[in-house]
Amino acid sequence: MNKISKEKLIRFFSGILFLFLFIPSVTHGYALDPLQVILKGTSDQVGPFFAIFAVCSFIFVLGYLALFATTFFLQQAIEITPEALTVLSGETSTIVNSGWSFVVGIANMGLIIGFIAIAIAIIFGSEKLGLKKALPSLVIVALLMNFTLLFVGI
Repeated sequence: MNKISKEKLIRFFSGILFLFLFIPSVTHGYALDPLQVILKGTSDQVGPFFAIFAVCSFIFVLGYLALFATTFFLQQAIEITPEALTVLSGETSTIVNSGWSFVVGIANMGLIIGFIAIAIAIIFGSEKLGLKKALPSLVIVALLMNFTLLFVGI
């Protein structure tokens, strides 16, 4: 049997060491497995809160952009014709009058739907909704809403 020299033995093991240390191979990071489990558990708990935060942030940004756009366009309209957006001595400009008529028309449709709901509740004798108590408030709102242009002019 041949005697293996020390040099050959050292070269052999250094070659094997070289293969194991410097040649890449697929490994699994079992040393980090407990951290992965903790991270997964944390993400399961924090995930819904982060989703709510993300949605709220998105809505905030959209609202901020809408506010910027509306103030920009209103400022442009005011700079072009400052008298067009005012009510002077009982006379309304055409822009204010048409805008007020449109908004009051939509609000009056809502009031009519409210009055119809109260009438149906009274006809069928439904006391569960308490719509009879809302009738005086609805009448006051209708009167105040339809005279807003007069109040602003005064």
